[in-house]
Amino acid sequence: MTSNYCPDNVLWFPVGMKEEVQMEILLLERKRITSIRVGISCVVFNTTQGALWYDWLMSVLSKKFDLELCFDKYSLDQPSNSNSANNSLCELVELFIYKYGHQFDHLELWKNPLDKFIPITSSTNIYSDELVFAASWAIFLNKKVKIGGVQAGDFEWLTLLIHSGVLRNVTAIRLDSEGDLWSTNTQFLAQSIRSMLKEKGFKTLVFDNAPSLSMGSV
Repeated sequence: MTSNYCPDNVLWFPVGMKEEVQMEILLLERKRITSIRVGISCVVFNTTQGALWYDWLMSVLSKKFDLELCFDKYSLDQPSNSNSANNSLCELVELFIYKYGHQFDHLELWKNPLDKFIPITSSTNIYSDELVFAASWAIFLNKKVKIGGVQAGDFEWLTLLIHSGVLRNVTAIRLDSEGDLWSTNTQFLAQSIRSMLKEKGFKTLVFDNAPSLSMGSV
């Protein structure tokens, strides 16, 4: 966890490190920072202390800052005492909204980088996609939603979301050019997506500069 914070950074707070959290808060306050992006690991939430940790963390941070929560279900560093099957992404997002919804208005859902696009047929239910369902449900519950971790290989997936109208009420799409195997095509992807969104009349923004992460161990 570092204090080199800018609006695109995501702050990750390791479980149980309360003193470090308080120190980070002091550093952010000295810099007059009033809003932060906070990483929420679905894997960590399902550990023995995860739920209690986020309960404390949300209470402390919400008193000091405007929060945007960034949900990551796909951490490769899965603790041995976790069971990521305990909560689906949608269930966790719903839990946070119902329990802490008065403490935040914005959230970002990160796409699984290992997911591969499956060709869509006329009988396919777009809402069977876990991220799509979670985003739609969060929007229904009056939260402003971004979709992050999108890579150039997700072009067909994004095209489907645009033409199906799913992205109409999504605030922004954040392209992950740093982790992208096709990173040389990221700018082309961004321009193509912006053109399709404009054609549909959607106001969804596209960010094509992936943020640096302020990472603590999770």
